[in-house]
Amino acid sequence: MFPNSDVLQLPENLGRLKTTTTAGDTDGDGDHDLIFAYGGRSFSIWAEDGTLIFDSGNAFENVISRRSPQLFNANGSMEKADDRSDDKGPEPEALALGEIDGRTYAFIGMERNNAIFAYDITLPSDPHMVGYMMPSSAHNSPEGLEFISSADSPTGKPLLAIAYEMTGTVAVYEISH
Repeated sequence: MFPNSDVLQLPENLGRLKTTTTAGDTDGDGDHDLIFAYGGRSFSIWAEDGTLIFDSGNAFENVISRRSPQLFNANGSMEKADDRSDDKGPEPEALALGEIDGRTYAFIGMERNNAIFAYDITLPSDPHMVGYMMPSSAHNSPEGLEFISSADSPTGKPLLAIAYEMTGTVAVYEISH
């Protein structure tokens, strides 16, 4: 496939990266010209008919590398920064949708480095990141998110409840906009 595949497959390079053999033969000659990886690095919006409308690509990793470089592709702590690049990256795992003032938002939790992203997805073909949060180290590995509308909130303001797998904690955050 690749003349340097033995080097690419070393653990310090791409050794743990999850790839597929069903794509990558761009010229139809039976060998792979490109490597296609899969796993948790982005979020996508699909139409009812299965057409891809939007994919965030490497946006999560770009933001984390700039705003929280000590936790870039970390496996839960600063001591393990860049430990996930050759595997599944930040692993967006938790998702909640909610409406605030007539706009639709997606809240996405990164399992591995704890980041929480907020996207305005009111126009599905043109989502915009509108928020980024890195919770304290007291909470680790967001596993479930629940949006609580202002109508259902005890404070009268929208809330985001997050269940954290590794620490066994739950945190509730008020959403400001």
